[in-house]
Amino acid sequence: RTQAVIDKGDYGLYFDHTTGELNFKLNNASPSIWSISYDGASPLIRGFTVYNGYLYTSQGIGTSVIGEGNIFVCIPERNTTGDTKVCDPDEWQNSTTRTIYRSMLGPTEFNGLLYAGTAVSTAGGDILVCIPTRNISAGSSPYICEPDEWDTSYDGAQEVMHQPIVFNGRLYSGQGSGDFDGNIFVCDPDRSGNATICENADWAISYDGSDSNFGAQAAAAMNGYLYFGGITATGGGLGGNNLFVCNPNSNTAGGTNATRCDGDEWTTVYDGGGNDGIHTVTVFNNKLYFGEGDQLQNGNIYRCEPERTGDIALCDSGDIFRVYAGGNQFYEGITELHPYHGTLYIGTNGGSL
Repeated sequence: RTQAVIDKGDYGLYFDHTTGELNFKLNNASPSIWSISYDGASPLIRGFTVYNGYLYTSQGIGTSVIGEGNIFVCIPERNTTGDTKVCDPDEWQNSTTRTIYRSMLGPTEFNGLLYAGTAVSTAGGDILVCIPTRNISAGSSPYICEPDEWDTSYDGAQEVMHQPIVFNGRLYSGQGSGDFDGNIFVCDPDRSGNATICENADWAISYDGSDSNFGAQAAAAMNGYLYFGGITATGGGLGGNNLFVCNPNSNTAGGTNATRCDGDEWTTVYDGGGNDGIHTVTVFNNKLYFGEGDQLQNGNIYRCEPERTGDIALCDSGDIFRVYAGGNQFYEGITELHPYHGTLYIGTNGGSL
């Protein structure tokens, strides 16, 4: 007779009363078969997003060839292999065909439209927006972003505008990868023109990082607060890394909006010194996690437990501690943290000696 200690359906841990042993059972013991869905030309694929039922991804890094920065969309109902739920290699197409960008960062859905950040080698990193209902091309779908349905939402002045994030009904994006241009921008769509779309005049600086920051890149929202991780000019090596938080309720005087992040509502909750950048921030099991590092063995992971000190909803410096020490491994950085079905998955930038 056996008794289930852990039973998760596909796998479980069982106690055998006859032998007194614990046994692990895996119902599907066959290894999964991985295959290439899209064979890209760029060194990096990033930023998967589902929009109107279709899967999008972006490609390119800052050192990619100009023009490699594009967004691709999968249309599985083309059914080239008999499975309408799988993205096969010939079911991907260009969603954008811009020739000036080295990288696309995103995309992100906001108010029913799709937004993406971009990167170039010099000034000119923009935010793009897709309006698929334009349905410009003959035979195109009003649910799929075609190349001629993308516009410039924000005309940037620096190298990079990072993947946007939605917070309290507004769209935010961090800027920068070079010296002293790490601002955070916010879009209020109703500032001008069409109140459902972010136009250039709708964007304004939410956090002015021009005095110290190299870039503000990764973001997440938790308990009504917005967090941005970035690279600063205050640490050693390539720079330091800070975690910033916005409390939109901290200063509502002078006509500021209590749900918008204004310049005097940002504070630093973590100063990482010389570990060269926070590249990913996420929420998992009601805790905030972030990963850092750009150099060998600097790939650390930290967790914030707000209930430890002070405000039980807000991450203070005393709430943050390291949960993974990259100094024990050959990882140059933690590039992605993503929760899925109760497990936190980690992407790394591998290094070697």
